[in-house]
Amino acid sequence: MIPPATIHFIWNQINPLLLGSIYTNTPGWMNGEQWKINGEGFMG
Repeated sequence: MIPPATIHFIWNQINPLLLGSIYTNTPGWMNGEQWKINGEGFMG
């Protein structure tokens, strides 16, 4: 349980920097429409 939770926590910190934030609609390193780039937009 600890390794998946740790990886999930780390990904939540890195994801906005790389892909941008779907919640604030701010870009990361990748440019484009956030709902298409970030998996949160497609999967809900």
